[in-house]
Amino acid sequence: MRQRRRYGMAGMAFLYLLPLFPLGLAYGRARLEWEAYEETLRATAEHLGLEAARSPELRARLISRFTGPDYGWMWPFPKAIGRWIDAAVRDIEREAR
Repeated sequence: MRQRRRYGMAGMAFLYLLPLFPLGLAYGRARLEWEAYEETLRATAEHLGLEAARSPELRARLISRFTGPDYGWMWPFPKAIGRWIDAAVRDIEREAR
């Protein structure tokens, strides 16, 4: 909802759908989805604890979402996604202190 307010409907459509058939490398869509998955990590930490947010199972699931067919293989760089996850978890840990 915050993204839609920030970018508007046209901006969201542009970021999410450009190029017209974004398979394999869709940076705009990957960044939009990443913002949403950061919230997933925050909610997981809040409701299930930091260990759950750090879990290898959750990490693998998030990486597979970006690199697999769920979003049209939108970001084929699993190490980059792992770094995003690590940074988000570190931020969540800092906020929890």
